[in-house]
Amino acid sequence: MAIGQMNKRVTFQMPSVTVDDSGGRITSYSDSFTVWAEVKKTNGVREAEAAISGITGTNDFIIRQSTETDLIDKNWLIRYNEKVFKIHNIEAVSEERFYVKITAKDRAVAVSSSSS
Repeated sequence: MAIGQMNKRVTFQMPSVTVDDSGGRITSYSDSFTVWAEVKKTNGVREAEAAISGITGTNDFIIRQSTETDLIDKNWLIRYNEKVFKIHNIEAVSEERFYVKITAKDRAVAVSSSSS
Protein backbone atom coordinates (compact mmCIF):
# COMPACT_ATOMS: atom_id res chain seq x y z
CA MET A 1 0.00 0.00 0.00
CA ALA A 2 1.55 3.26 -1.13
CA ILE A 3 0.68 6.11 1.21
CA GLY A 4 0.76 8.51 -1.77
CA GLN A 5 -2.35 6.82 -3.20
CA MET A 6 -4.31 7.96 -0.16
CA ASN A 7 -5.01 11.37 -1.65
CA LYS A 8 -8.77 11.80 -1.14
CA ARG A 9 -10.44 13.29 1.94
CA VAL A 10 -13.37 11.28 3.26
CA THR A 11 -15.54 12.03 6.28
CA PHE A 12 -17.08 9.34 8.44
CA GLN A 13 -20.51 10.04 9.84
CA MET A 14 -21.65 8.43 13.07
CA PRO A 15 -25.32 7.51 13.57
CA SER A 16 -27.39 8.82 16.45
CA VAL A 17 -30.83 7.40 17.25
CA THR A 18 -33.50 9.48 18.96
CA VAL A 19 -37.13 8.74 19.80
CA ASP A 20 -39.80 11.10 18.49
CA ASP A 21 -43.03 12.12 20.29
CA SER A 22 -44.97 9.12 18.97
CA GLY A 23 -42.27 6.61 19.98
CA GLY A 24 -40.71 6.19 16.53
CA ARG A 25 -36.96 5.94 16.15
CA ILE A 26 -35.19 8.59 14.07
CA THR A 27 -31.62 8.04 12.90
CA SER A 28 -29.52 11.11 12.13
CA TYR A 29 -25.85 11.33 11.21
CA SER A 30 -23.14 13.74 12.23
CA ASP A 31 -19.55 14.13 11.06
CA SER A 32 -17.22 12.22 13.37
CA PHE A 33 -13.78 12.49 11.73
CA THR A 34 -12.06 13.01 8.37
CA VAL A 35 -9.14 10.95 7.02
CA TRP A 36 -7.06 10.53 3.88
CA ALA A 37 -8.14 7.55 1.77
CA GLU A 38 -7.50 5.74 -1.46
CA VAL A 39 -10.84 5.52 -3.27
CA LYS A 40 -11.44 2.86 -5.92
CA LYS A 41 -14.57 2.14 -7.89
CA THR A 42 -15.22 -1.59 -7.95
CA ASN A 43 -14.77 -3.15 -11.35
CA GLY A 44 -14.17 -6.46 -13.08
CA VAL A 45 -14.41 -9.42 -10.74
CA ARG A 46 -15.09 -7.19 -7.73
CA GLU A 47 -18.06 -5.62 -9.55
CA ALA A 48 -19.40 -9.11 -10.36
CA GLU A 49 -19.04 -10.10 -6.70
CA ALA A 50 -20.80 -6.90 -5.66
CA ALA A 51 -23.65 -7.54 -8.11
CA ILE A 52 -24.15 -11.06 -6.73
CA SER A 53 -24.34 -9.70 -3.18
CA GLY A 54 -26.68 -6.89 -4.32
CA ILE A 55 -24.34 -3.94 -3.70
CA THR A 56 -23.62 -2.62 -7.19
CA GLY A 57 -22.46 0.99 -7.55
CA THR A 58 -19.85 0.51 -4.86
CA ASN A 59 -16.50 2.05 -4.00
CA ASP A 60 -13.67 0.69 -1.90
CA PHE A 61 -12.23 3.16 0.60
CA ILE A 62 -8.79 2.17 1.89
CA ILE A 63 -7.72 4.02 5.02
CA ARG A 64 -5.03 3.74 7.68
CA GLN A 65 -6.14 1.94 10.83
CA SER A 66 -6.38 4.08 13.97
CA THR A 67 -8.30 4.26 17.22
CA GLU A 68 -10.90 6.39 15.43
CA THR A 69 -11.34 3.95 12.55
CA ASP A 70 -11.72 1.07 15.02
CA LEU A 71 -15.10 2.61 15.97
CA ILE A 72 -16.56 2.32 12.45
CA ASP A 73 -19.26 -0.26 11.85
CA LYS A 74 -21.84 -0.94 9.12
CA ASN A 75 -24.23 1.63 10.59
CA TRP A 76 -21.90 4.52 9.74
CA LEU A 77 -21.88 6.54 6.51
CA ILE A 78 -19.01 7.93 4.42
CA ARG A 79 -19.21 11.39 2.85
CA TYR A 80 -16.98 11.76 -0.19
CA ASN A 81 -17.06 13.98 -3.26
CA GLU A 82 -20.50 15.45 -2.39
CA LYS A 83 -22.03 11.95 -2.10
CA VAL A 84 -22.96 9.79 0.86
CA PHE A 85 -22.08 6.09 0.94
CA LYS A 86 -23.56 3.32 3.10
CA ILE A 87 -20.99 0.88 4.48
CA HIS A 88 -21.48 -2.77 3.53
CA ASN A 89 -18.19 -4.40 4.49
CA ILE A 90 -15.14 -3.64 6.61
CA GLU A 91 -11.98 -5.74 6.44
CA ALA A 92 -8.30 -5.56 7.34
CA VAL A 93 -6.11 -5.23 4.24
CA SER A 94 -2.96 -6.67 5.81
CA GLU A 95 -2.16 -9.05 8.65
CA GLU A 96 -0.58 -6.14 10.52
CA ARG A 97 -3.94 -4.29 10.27
CA PHE A 98 -2.22 -1.08 9.22
CA TYR A 99 -4.92 -0.51 6.59
CA VAL A 100 -8.65 -1.09 6.46
CA LYS A 101 -10.74 -1.54 3.32
CA ILE A 102 -14.34 -0.39 3.53
CA THR A 103 -16.76 -1.30 0.76
CA ALA A 104 -19.63 1.15 0.53
CA LYS A 105 -22.50 1.84 -1.84
CA ASP A 106 -23.66 5.27 -3.00
CA ARG A 107 -26.63 5.96 -0.73
CA ALA A 108 -28.66 7.53 -3.57
CA VAL A 109 -28.27 4.32 -5.57
CA ALA A 110 -29.08 2.21 -2.50
CA VAL A 111 -32.30 4.15 -1.83
CA SER A 112 -33.52 4.04 -5.44
CA SER A 113 -32.77 0.32 -5.90
CA SER A 114 -34.41 -0.69 -2.60
CA SER A 115 -37.60 1.26 -3.32
CA SER A 116 -38.37 -0.61 -6.55
